[in-house]
Amino acid sequence: MTTHLDVTAGATDLAEFLSLACRAHGGRTALSDGRRTLTYAELDAAVAEGAAHLRAAADDGPVVVLMANRVDSVVRLFAAWSAGRCAVPLDASVPPPVVAKAAARTKATLLSLGDLATSRADLTSSGRTAPGGLVVLPAPDGARDPLLHGAALTLFTSGSTGQPKGVVLGHDNLLAKLPMLQEVLDYRPEEHAVALLRSSFSFCQWDLLLTLGTGGSMRLFERFSPEDVVTAFTAAPVARAAMVPTMLRRLLPLLDDRGVREALHDVGSPGKIIVGGELLTPELGKKYRRLLPHSGIAVIYGLTETSAPEFLLPADEYDAHSDSVGRALSGVRWHLGSPGRVPAAGDQGTLWVRSAGVLRGYLGDPELTRNAIGTGYFVTGDLVECLPEGRIAIRGRANTVIVKGANKIMPTEVEHALEENPGVATAITCGVPDPVLGERLHAVVVPTGTSTSTPDDLRQWLSERVERYKVPDAIHFLDEIPTGTTGKADRAWLTNWVRARALERKDS
Repeated sequence: MTTHLDVTAGATDLAEFLSLACRAHGGRTALSDGRRTLTYAELDAAVAEGAAHLRAAADDGPVVVLMANRVDSVVRLFAAWSAGRCAVPLDASVPPPVVAKAAARTKATLLSLGDLATSRADLTSSGRTAPGGLVVLPAPDGARDPLLHGAALTLFTSGSTGQPKGVVLGHDNLLAKLPMLQEVLDYRPEEHAVALLRSSFSFCQWDLLLTLGTGGSMRLFERFSPEDVVTAFTAAPVARAAMVPTMLRRLLPLLDDRGVREALHDVGSPGKIIVGGELLTPELGKKYRRLLPHSGIAVIYGLTETSAPEFLLPADEYDAHSDSVGRALSGVRWHLGSPGRVPAAGDQGTLWVRSAGVLRGYLGDPELTRNAIGTGYFVTGDLVECLPEGRIAIRGRANTVIVKGANKIMPTEVEHALEENPGVATAITCGVPDPVLGERLHAVVVPTGTSTSTPDDLRQWLSERVERYKVPDAIHFLDEIPTGTTGKADRAWLTNWVRARALERKDS
């Protein structure tokens, strides 16, 4: 059995890690997506071919990798590493301006589309096309951030300035984290897992890497459909599925059917689910366990900046500690604002963490990097409470980020985008509780005097400029934004007003 001690043994970077796995498990199935299946040996060859295309198209520089939940997308991500490039993964649905900004900020030389080139013809005109579904981008201006030299990934996540933060991760960050995770999760050779999360999501990426590193196989689902997931779970034993609580909420109604539950029990599937990305309420987790007692729940906590989870609640501890996200992994150190003091049960504060998985820094923002990791610890911005035996519980956030179905949205980013519309004078956004997604995104807009735009007009306009999950679910118009005693916008009043309106609409 592969253990936590040898899962990354002998690998100096992610390309070598994957190459070693492919050599060790050659004839086994590695990846499938319903249209294409690759053994480990075939995966190794496909990655080598993709890397050759990248080297032929451009000498160096980051590669923006547009990703769907397809084998081809995963191969192209791995090919970037094999070619010695920093990968900049973006979801296949992002509009052209998002791709252009990511390429400009990383000074990328290539856009990797692969089999998405046909459906995303709107992106092929951004440069010269090349074999392998590549687009050679115009030569970037200025010097590239030194953080990108030898980096593995640049992942964009919402930032407080209205511009997404570019989180730069090294190969060493992920290689250090994988053994820590394996020590607790114990992935095993020949286990079959399913990928329901978007492949551009860091949660999916480390799950995929650990699955392949331990000789398992992964079936990618292009879109999440509860019915399709249940069908897959009953067709053959599935050892695990990583998901966010939103997916679990959508899955539960199907599990109310006794016949479905009995079919899953007979197959013993899924062995466990790994839940993260947003908070899993004890009520939701306990309901799942009541319906499928044979299937365990492991809970993870981490951020994009930590490359993979920092805290983990194993499945065999879930029932007794469903109010927590578990203990720190073996290589993680943490405190609640006082680095010289070991937190005791009952202590509360902002969580600071230190591990080999913490980011190199933020792209093009040395001040933000210093503020985040200058002390040697990363400031998570999450408020936590220390529980007995070293476990922690998340009690809230120290900032105003909105979490919609595990997608993190910084209000200022959406507000800035809305205010670029000539018909918008001011925009304020907030989250509204939602039983399925956790939160919905609402916006309050003060239109200009000449504006004739409707809420649907603004939503359509915004959908062409930001990712779909950042488009408000509802837009409300006001003549002016109320202010507090300091003259600043009274966000608390606006949030209460919006939530009251949402409740009225729900009750009407």
